[in-house]
Amino acid sequence: MTTPEILDALDRLIAESKPEDRPALVVALAARLATLGAGLTSITAPTPAEAPDENLDAQEAAKRTGMSVSYLYKHTKALPFAAKVGRRTVFSARGIDRWRARKIGA
Repeated sequence: MTTPEILDALDRLIAESKPEDRPALVVALAARLATLGAGLTSITAPTPAEAPDENLDAQEAAKRTGMSVSYLYKHTKALPFAAKVGRRTVFSARGIDRWRARKIGA
């Protein structure tokens, strides 16, 4: 049975239901919707790669890279995971992870 056929049959059954049976029908349908929705979580949950990137300050970036804070500031333009936002320098957490993976793999 296709999805449109299932929905048509469901609509027909709802229309034909007795008013006194509808509260129980609502509860039964809600339980089935919850079960159906629970099956979607593995499909729609973001994976770590899809999660939003996080801007780190220099202290956190220094911890993650093993570099000093002063080195990070002095070499901001050369670092692929660093960016200036106005007068502020931020460091991409995802960018640091990619940079570290390249360094370890090299």
